[in-house]
Amino acid sequence: MKKVFLAYAHEDSAAARELATSLSGTSISGWIDQADIEPGEAIFRKVRESIQQASAVLVLVTARSIDSHWVQFEVGAAWGMGKRIIPIIIDDNIPIPDWVLQYQHIEAGLRPIADVAIEVARAISEDLEHSGRSLQGENTMAKKNVFVSFDFDNDKTLKDFIIGQAKLEDSPFEVTDCSLKEAAPEKEWLDKARAAIRRADVFIVMLGPKTKNAPGVLKEVKLANELWKTKFQIIGYRDGSSDWAVTNGGRVYSWNWDNLKKLLG
Repeated sequence: MKKVFLAYAHEDSAAARELATSLSGTSISGWIDQADIEPGEAIFRKVRESIQQASAVLVLVTARSIDSHWVQFEVGAAWGMGKRIIPIIIDDNIPIPDWVLQYQHIEAGLRPIADVAIEVARAISEDLEHSGRSLQGENTMAKKNVFVSFDFDNDKTLKDFIIGQAKLEDSPFEVTDCSLKEAAPEKEWLDKARAAIRRADVFIVMLGPKTKNAPGVLKEVKLANELWKTKFQIIGYRDGSSDWAVTNGGRVYSWNWDNLKKLLG
């Protein structure tokens, strides 16, 4: 049974449960966070794992969800992992954000949820079938080894997301090493970082708002330049800016799957 992840505002729980129930009749299992997290489980870890395991992420678009920081986190996580995102517009009388319109979306309107579930199942099945065809007959190519530099104290989630993308079947790269927590003695840390960066084909800096002042990242960028590594920087958040760039860290790009495949293919 194919699995999908449902992203929605807490106030829309009833609609989410109804959609999950309807999807179960179409050979698709819908994951709902409040219902499916066991007491004591770390919610961020469970959400990331569930998104990674899903074939697609469904976003219930309502007046509540477009202002929900939690929904934004879930959509950002799905985007970072290269997941298929399918917005389902429940409220017709709200301004639809641009990020929704950039995806092929479903307008539920006044239709029964069961009909919407059938349309979702059809869209996912067609997408998976197309992906399967595109992978057939492709030549197996060696993947690029990537070192990921990130602000260890503030942006561990970015590291998790890009590692998740590296595990996709059509990924042209794998994350072989990433930033280490700085610890004394400094020489030992530098030696380990230098060895890890030397092993990599490409050096990537994942940019958050404080990255350009993160001491560990600055040292890693310096090492990458000393080792003449191919390098570039990726804006890690949807509301990010090239102003976050690290000096001498390489060109800055938006984070999307097409960019990664072009840069690392």
